[in-house]
Amino acid sequence: MLEHARRNERTLLTADLGDFGALARTMRTHAGIGLIGEQNGRAQQIAAMDRLVDALLSHVAGGGALSGFIFRIRRTGRLAIGRPQG
Repeated sequence: MLEHARRNERTLLTADLGDFGALARTMRTHAGIGLIGEQNGRAQQIAAMDRLVDALLSHVAGGGALSGFIFRIRRTGRLAIGRPQG
């Protein structure tokens, strides 16, 4: 899935912090990866995804890029932005 998103220049949003977080940190190029975590149920995951999409739209509206960045929505609702090392 991550490779498909990379090839098609699509930002990937996932609740799988472990596997996708580790993969994202090792990839040199991708169109952006959004991670949510620590959500107990499906409704909480969907609400966190909504907050993440809103934060990404705000980030882009402010001139920010998605490509190559890893985005994580924290429990507080704040957006954390990182870049893979390498």
